Amino acid sequence: QFSLIQVADLKRKRVTTMLNFFGNRVVYKGNQGELPAGIKELKQTEYRFTGETSVIGGLNSERIEIGSGKDQFDIYVTEDFSVRQPNIVTPYHTIDAPLTDFPIQLSMLKMRISCIGFESKTVESELFKVPENYRSVSRLEMEEIINSLFTKD
Repeated sequence: QFSLIQVADLKRKRVTTMLNFFGNRVVYKGNQGELPAGIKELKQTEYRFTGETSVIGGLNSERIEIGSGKDQFDIYVTEDFSVRQPNIVTPYHTIDAPLTDFPIQLSMLKMRISCIGFESKTVESELFKVPENYRSVSRLEMEEIINSLFTKD
């Protein structure tokens, strides 16, 4: 059993990854512009905005066709609200509109994340602080730990 939390610092374009696995707590503070530890980067991605729309989680969303090597798939974004650099924790960080439906891969775990609702609220900055009981690790160590959670060894 584990929990993984990614906190994006949009001003500094950095992501902090906190992992609690079986009571062991580790944190990796990412470098500016890099994806969170364990998230797979897409290779040679091409985007095509289709103009087709759908409502996802109550948000008007536009479909974008993605070409990444031999893989092709769709993602959805919304312009219903604005966030500065909304996608820095994803491989779609060059897209300026918030994502509402998209695939992502954490280590060997392939997922599709879809918005089920939207609420605008102020979040206290204390929520984003790393607790003192987390041990700092390198990116390589964090990725090795994450990968080990998805293997049988």
